[in-house]
Amino acid sequence: MEAGREAPDSIGLDELVESRLHELILSIRNGSAQDIEPELKSLAELIDAYGRKDELLANLLDPLTKSADRQQIHEALKSQHLTIARDHAELERLHIKSRNLLKHSIELLLIAHKQNYNRHNGNEFSPDGNEFSPELCGFCRGFGRSKHTRCPACEGRRFVLVHQPPIKCPRCKGNGKADPHDRVTFARELCLVCRGKGWALAAELELPMQS
Repeated sequence: MEAGREAPDSIGLDELVESRLHELILSIRNGSAQDIEPELKSLAELIDAYGRKDELLANLLDPLTKSADRQQIHEALKSQHLTIARDHAELERLHIKSRNLLKHSIELLLIAHKQNYNRHNGNEFSPDGNEFSPELCGFCRGFGRSKHTRCPACEGRRFVLVHQPPIKCPRCKGNGKADPHDRVTFARELCLVCRGKGWALAAELELPMQS
């Protein structure tokens, strides 16, 4: 990205991520991809890098962020060649755009992971014959982070193995979060039934770390 460009360069990143993901998905589908796992990891790292910028935007919009911290955030974004307007309405617009980009990129990354997983594992079956496939972690929705730390449900993997067709956890309705009673009684933030994964039948086998 060019230094001093009016922020964010999300359109350029959008094109970069979507182009690489679509090429990867097509390569997997055609059976011509080589070294898919390193490419998936590289794409996940690219999304993570933009995710950190998204967190900075969120902190700028947080009314509890101190003035000194706001200045540090602006300096951090400037060091990444992003000049952020200080107008609140503009910041909100940029944050919405940034968050939508991340969600869309994660959805495309999930498609690539599903195809790659199925290609390498064929129809992956449990002992009783039930098929599993990657799905977004319910607690972090595939961001891999929660409250600026690694997601406690998927441990930053973004995805969990889920019985197909996927069924949302009936207790948390798929968000992976403990209800208020559970948080008070058990001092836990994750759903007691699905352990934060958000799905009724998630496999114990964990997917590899994505970043």
